[in-house]
Amino acid sequence: MNSADGMTVDYDLRCGSISTDGVSVTVANDATFTDFPTYDQRDITLQNTCAANQVVGRGGGYDRDYLAQGTWTSSITHVCYALVLDANDWVKRSGTASATQLIGNNEAYAVHTLRGPFCADTIDTVKVGYLGRLGGEGIDGVQQRCGQFIQARFSAALNFVDFAWNTALGGAGWNAQLTHTSGNMAVRTPRPAGVNDLTQFEGASELYVIPGAGYSATPIAPAGIAANTYAVTTSCANATRTDEQDLACPLVVTGLPDIAVALTTPVPVYSNYGQLQSIVLTATNVGPGATDGDDGFTVVATLPAGWTAGALPANCTANGANTVVTCALNPTPLTGSAAPGSNGGTVSFTIPVTVNSPTLSGTYTANAALGRSVPDGDADATNNDYNTANDTASGPLVFQKQPILRLRKALPLGRFVAADQFQLNIAGTGGPAGATTTGSGTTASGEALLNGSIGAAYTLSEAAAAGANLANYSSTYTCSNALAGGQAPSGSGTSFNLTAVAGDDLTCTFSNTRTPLADLAITKTNTPVSGPSDQSNDTLNRGAATTYTIVVTNNGPDTVNGAVLSDPAGNRSGLSCTAPPVCTGSACPAGLTLAQLESGVALGALANGASLTVTLSCSVN
Repeated sequence: MNSADGMTVDYDLRCGSISTDGVSVTVANDATFTDFPTYDQRDITLQNTCAANQVVGRGGGYDRDYLAQGTWTSSITHVCYALVLDANDWVKRSGTASATQLIGNNEAYAVHTLRGPFCADTIDTVKVGYLGRLGGEGIDGVQQRCGQFIQARFSAALNFVDFAWNTALGGAGWNAQLTHTSGNMAVRTPRPAGVNDLTQFEGASELYVIPGAGYSATPIAPAGIAANTYAVTTSCANATRTDEQDLACPLVVTGLPDIAVALTTPVPVYSNYGQLQSIVLTATNVGPGATDGDDGFTVVATLPAGWTAGALPANCTANGANTVVTCALNPTPLTGSAAPGSNGGTVSFTIPVTVNSPTLSGTYTANAALGRSVPDGDADATNNDYNTANDTASGPLVFQKQPILRLRKALPLGRFVAADQFQLNIAGTGGPAGATTTGSGTTASGEALLNGSIGAAYTLSEAAAAGANLANYSSTYTCSNALAGGQAPSGSGTSFNLTAVAGDDLTCTFSNTRTPLADLAITKTNTPVSGPSDQSNDTLNRGAATTYTIVVTNNGPDTVNGAVLSDPAGNRSGLSCTAPPVCTGSACPAGLTLAQLESGVALGALANGASLTVTLSCSVN
């Protein structure tokens, strides 16, 4: 306060901040303030400050009436009080004044009258400011401004539901961010739910705040616990605190499940149709929250085309084709894991699977996936699987079909001898296998069958049986393979070798074509009307003309190619034959001459039952 000629011309208050540790109250004065004089002829300056950790609780002052010219402020009085904590750790003004300070100069040449002190004498009341009443020069009057302590305490209470991971509070554990709509306030250690000493200020957990709305809190998880692994519920969003209310913001952290799906497929390969081996579907909870028996999670196996499931375990069903198997995790709750990266509850389903004909050899893929549509679609946010990255799995189903070897017989022209039969043989790993044919004509029943081994060498052969002679046949072999792109040996001979591979489905046939059989008949006569042969009493007169008819007939059963017909001149005693012979029939040689006939001429193809006729005109010597 500054004075001039007995008038108050300048009056400045220092503000301070209040803090407490729950044991004592500390007042920190503002180290700087701005001097605002109202009159430039200041004389005496007097400064007074309440003692450490005290505040001005009430205020008053002196005024005087000089020569009946009006009343002016002479000086100010401050009543200092210590700040204390009451029984519930609320900041209060002491009920007993510590000191009364005069600030200013009461000149001797005037009568000064004490006014006040003003502001209610209660432990919640303090002086917070003043309002100067200005006149022509100096401050004519000072109006006291009184205030009241209002305060609340704000904290967070953290409760864990179905959360198996770290639940330590404070430090490296869980903390809480205390916020106001104006921004973040401070990070504090949350209380356990239901624990709050209303009589104590607990600085590690709570803050003093101004009563009003807009207070919230959010949990801060320890390192290694991701925010998507839990759900937070709270009734404290934009919460309101009233005067001297010590109330924690309730936070509930509920652990979420994370079901990892695994699929184990058989290591041994499938080797035959209808063979049963098992796949194993496994669901493991690696999240902090357990599943409930009614969450509705499933794990689904999808088999590739050509593969089907067999008898199913409990809680599993299949679609109509037995290619999609759905196993319910209900009613088996899966406990949460003890820490990130560890496994909690697990359940497995063993499902027999077979491969069906005509599936080809190869590597196929079975798939597994988490069925999560039911929990994702319900209104419960605390049972949602938070991680989709481990929701699927796959594994190989390997089918290396063991080779099948078959050996058969074909007789396209029938048997050389009607009683002929043949022995068929397959030699090698898993063998030998053999069969003897039966049947007649072109029918050769019987098959040698061998279930082979991959990579094994085999010899397929035939031999004569029942007195047959293979020299009477030409032998070839051909193979067909049901394996697309597979080997298909072929060639000639009565034996061949092959190495079986996975998926071979071979049917091999020895084709025996017998040596051709034919019954050729020849007749010659000059009296064809009397039959094909000469008459025993046939006579001709010298000089007479006569025609000889030669007939060649094939009585089968095969077509004859290249038969040689000859009528030597030496066989025509007493005859003179000079005209070219005439040949009729499909087997006739072209341009037949007498010389050719006499020396021998090859005929064309003479089919079974066909014939040709050669006529030769002669005269009797």
